[in-house]
Amino acid sequence: MEREITAELRRWVEERAAAAGFDCAGVAAVPEPESAEAVAEDGRFAAWVEAGRAGEMEYLKRVDDGGGLVRGSLRRAMPWARSVMVFAVNYNAQGPLSVDEAEAGAGWIARYAWSGDGEGPSDYHDVLLPKLKVVERELRERVGGDLETRCYVDTGPVGNRLLKRS
Repeated sequence: MEREITAELRRWVEERAAAAGFDCAGVAAVPEPESAEAVAEDGRFAAWVEAGRAGEMEYLKRVDDGGGLVRGSLRRAMPWARSVMVFAVNYNAQGPLSVDEAEAGAGWIARYAWSGDGEGPSDYHDVLLPKLKVVERELRERVGGDLETRCYVDTGPVGNRLLKRS
């Protein structure tokens, strides 16, 4: 039973992600809560929130029972997490680019909103989550045991720009 994140498992994750429709995938280690890296990132996130950059997005300001920002530390939100698998889709659709000339008064549609399943517009959460669930199921079948996982599309407690590939 393979539980360690090996080079071979990383390749397998990348292959399964591609088969599920993702453009790239990676695995990142979750730093120990007391590590310099984790403490610094927690501080940067707290300063970002304190500076008002979270705006009206109250979910970004949510704190745990100890008063720490939940999104400031992955281990605060999911103490059991030891690594994360991150998947991405390129939203460079065929629609016009916001740098292209347009008529006065024209608005722009965000790149991710151009994504669809070929049947018309769709919510990217609804398109990507089933793909993640496929890879999650395959990972559970491969690894077995008491593997604990959680899938979500930018709606969970992990800041999507905090992770570094390891």
